Amino acid sequence: MATVARIDTGLEYARNKLYEDAEKEFTSLITGYSTNADAFYYRGCVYIHLSEYEKAINDFNVAISLINLSPKYELSVLYKRGYAKIKANQFDSALDDYRHYLKQCESDTKLKNLMHKGLFQMGIIYAALNQYESAIDHFTKAIYSSANTEEDKQKLYYLYRGRAYACCANYTKAQEDLNLVLAQSKDSFIKGCAYNELGQHQDALREFDSLTKPNENKSKLAETFNDHILFRRGVSYGCLKKHEEALRDFQHALQDSAQSASNITDRILFRKGMSNMALDNPHQALIDFNQSTELKKNQSDVFYARSMLHYTLGRYDAAVYDQYKAMELERRSLPLASDHKTTYYTDKNDINHNTYIYYENRIHEAKNLWKNNKNTLNEADFHRLIAEYLQKQASYSKDPLTTYKSARGHIQSARTLSHGSQKKDYVDLIVNSLCLAQWLSKKYSSRNMPVSDIEKYIKCAVGSIKDMSNLLDKCVLEGDWSNIIKVLHNQQYKSNIQHKCYFDIIRIEYTRDQLEKTGMIQKAMKYFDDSPAQQEFYGFLVIRLCNLFDGIRMASSGILSHSLEGNLTKASWIFKLLGELFEFAPVGSEYGKKVFGLCESGLKKLDETRIENALNHIAILGDQTTFNETANAIAIELTTMYENQIKRFPTKTEEDRTDATDSNQQKLNCCSKCASCFKRCGQCLCRQKSRLLNEAEQTTIQTIVEYGIGLFLICLTTLSAKDIKNLIDIQNVFVKAVCRPSKMNIPYALALVSEVKLKNDKEDEYWNPYDFFRRPAICFEDKTVVARNERDQEKFGCRKPTSEEEVLLKTKPTELEKYGFKIIINK
Repeated sequence: MATVARIDTGLEYARNKLYEDAEKEFTSLITGYSTNADAFYYRGCVYIHLSEYEKAINDFNVAISLINLSPKYELSVLYKRGYAKIKANQFDSALDDYRHYLKQCESDTKLKNLMHKGLFQMGIIYAALNQYESAIDHFTKAIYSSANTEEDKQKLYYLYRGRAYACCANYTKAQEDLNLVLAQSKDSFIKGCAYNELGQHQDALREFDSLTKPNENKSKLAETFNDHILFRRGVSYGCLKKHEEALRDFQHALQDSAQSASNITDRILFRKGMSNMALDNPHQALIDFNQSTELKKNQSDVFYARSMLHYTLGRYDAAVYDQYKAMELERRSLPLASDHKTTYYTDKNDINHNTYIYYENRIHEAKNLWKNNKNTLNEADFHRLIAEYLQKQASYSKDPLTTYKSARGHIQSARTLSHGSQKKDYVDLIVNSLCLAQWLSKKYSSRNMPVSDIEKYIKCAVGSIKDMSNLLDKCVLEGDWSNIIKVLHNQQYKSNIQHKCYFDIIRIEYTRDQLEKTGMIQKAMKYFDDSPAQQEFYGFLVIRLCNLFDGIRMASSGILSHSLEGNLTKASWIFKLLGELFEFAPVGSEYGKKVFGLCESGLKKLDETRIENALNHIAILGDQTTFNETANAIAIELTTMYENQIKRFPTKTEEDRTDATDSNQQKLNCCSKCASCFKRCGQCLCRQKSRLLNEAEQTTIQTIVEYGIGLFLICLTTLSAKDIKNLIDIQNVFVKAVCRPSKMNIPYALALVSEVKLKNDKEDEYWNPYDFFRRPAICFEDKTVVARNERDQEKFGCRKPTSEEEVLLKTKPTELEKYGFKIIINK
């Protein structure tokens, strides 16, 4: 009871704005009872009112780490800590707090109505960083999620979005938002700010004047402090060139600001200095600017103003210094534009020692927090936080590769602690691989790369493609894309844009492209809603085609030309890269190895210069998006063409059901009765081995798709640059490579053959992938059917023709005969 009474006493002091007394009361309580989480929470709130933000952050950290924090404060403590971090200019960390705040709101339906507050604070942060597009996005989300709240009624978020639109020079939308505030808000302070933004300062004065009258300050939002009202009115007076009145308001605002938690003293001093300059009082203006920069050292506008003042006073060296400082602050606050080449590539910024130290301090703080609170904090989350800071720090490190590898170790530790259940750790590893590959590329941009490092480059670059392919394959098999989409969105939200960080740009670019790809695949899969087998076929095929194009772009980026050591030529390295790309789970096949084993061993015969030129030519025909669209078009065309054949094979679900039935009957059946039974049990044993070894299993449809990819790979060895004028040509060439092999390709195609079982009751009904693609007859729109022999139509069915085959039938039917197709039915 004594503890409760002392907390009540402290709260009473705080309600009466006796914050020093409240702080003493809570400190006394904490001294005697150091594990009272609520006491730390309350003292943190008091420190905010006392503008002691670092102390507030520390108290909120302790409150969060202790297990006895009252549930009603679990959300509030994140919000308030984020607010304190904003005030302390710890913007990246504040963003993290508000992301956690949003996640908690999303996880509890009772809290979803509070999401708008976190979104609004994130918008404030982005606006402070001059990231106005992001600010607009978050203010818009806050508007949509704040229906029927006081913020919505008074149009608070429209005011801030209008300001952000104006900063983006989108004045039409800015005026729309601000005029909406004036039309619908009844809050005089908010309306006064809107008038102020629109330059209607007389109207703004009227609204602010009403708030200075006794009992008239009726704003219900975020406590309209008197210093805010006086400051805003002073700004309006200054814009109307009434600087004497402005100075009077600014002076009164300074007196009130010293007793409030609003913490706008630095801005009041800046505006006061501007009015003193206008009244030709430069020395007092200089005092005001100096005091403002002492309170807050990252205000570029104050340094610009002070540089002008120094210049008028003849202090040219000081003027140059302030001008440089202002430019540096603006440069740091601008977002990076990526130099996106053939892969996720950005140029490294000059090493910024202060930023390196900033992240070094964040890492040190995180480690201390973990050291002191091991019993209450999640160890996996600790490793994720350290990895995040390390990867941001790598951009400013003299040895970024070592820093990235260290971060990778922490990600892997987090994944181990989570038993591999978190997709976010898997995606973190993918982005880390991309960054490692990029830095290797950068390191050897103008000199030879040793064989060991180019092998590391291939491992990292290919690994990033393969690992994402694994995740997307699971989405195809499970039919659930929501989890991976959520993870990719969270990856984007995690990207810090307070500092110029190359890692964040890589992550934003990559996750954006992956989100576009998943959206494209989801949309296309709806075309085949009535056929799960076609959905699987299309999904596996489009993912692998996207991988193939990524590999081509990667191999043609120029990095392999710097590998002039060792025995392999550039073309050989290209095949090695592509061979690695198509030798991975869940495919698990040897197709890529067979193709590129043949190609690499006889590369001279295949004319490596022609192949290299062709691949380089293909790589420059498009970007990530257009290549994905081409992959999508090829996958849709082939899935549609082979509809009848695809439906004759089991999906993963059907295979699992068959395996379960076979397992139940295994004791009753004799596996030596016949060859077909032996084949079936052999497949079961292979699957059993995969499960025991924790290897991904290859489904029947995956086997077929992999064979098709093998044919595409063979096709790459026969191309020349003159064959390909655009991406439409690529589509036609690849489709033709699957449907109609050239005589040169047949030996390679036969090297890839393995058997797959159809979905029927005939135990001896097996095809091989060659039969799947090459043996079906072709049924044209006019019902003409062509086939290699009469039995093919009966056994393998008919497929649809390509557009080229339609033309050949009408204009040059003998061309079809060259490929072995003869008309057997003409209705």
